Amino acid sequence: MSQFIADNKYDRIFPYYIYSVMPIGIRGFMIAALLAAAMSTMDSVLNVISTITVVNIYKKFVNKNASERKTLGMAKILTCFWGIVVIVLATRMIHIESILKTINSIAGILIGPIVGVFVLGMFFMRTNSFGALIGMLLAFPPLLYLKYKTNVTFTLYGITGLAVTIVSGYLLSLLCSAPSFGRDSHLIWKWRGLREMLLGGGKETINPANQSAEGKIHE
Repeated sequence: MSQFIADNKYDRIFPYYIYSVMPIGIRGFMIAALLAAAMSTMDSVLNVISTITVVNIYKKFVNKNASERKTLGMAKILTCFWGIVVIVLATRMIHIESILKTINSIAGILIGPIVGVFVLGMFFMRTNSFGALIGMLLAFPPLLYLKYKTNVTFTLYGITGLAVTIVSGYLLSLLCSAPSFGRDSHLIWKWRGLREMLLGGGKETINPANQSAEGKIHE
């Protein structure tokens, strides 16, 4: 294990511990649990990717009048295709230093700009779609520079992408016209946006009895 620490291969310590320290029976249960967890994650990912491909590409641009049977068949084919793509990409990651560091680096680069767009929409009334989109795209060049040209830790990627997206998105929104939809007030709008993000919905429930009574009055 000391050799793994010296080589910065920390993600190999636990598999080595399972193989060399755990008893045979517990070792088998642990390996089965790890494989089950990996399979449950990957099948969800493959199903989501194939569904997105079918709905947003196949049914919109390839075959708009596809039947349910053809759509299901294409989804199965695409699941196999994306599975092969994932396997090829996994083989290219065998010699990386640490899988955890790589995953966290990629997540930090992607999550920061995405969260920045949500913050712009939630708390800045002047933000429009153009500013938010361009602001998110402008966050990627400095993030790639930090990753490949500097030695800063990957934990700074998320906050950097968030800050660049918010600042550039808001400034670019000032160059265009303000959003046309109305909002009651800044504080009320922020509360409603936060409530809808956490609880969902946002429309007031209408009582059918009250609605019918109001209809009779108008008549």
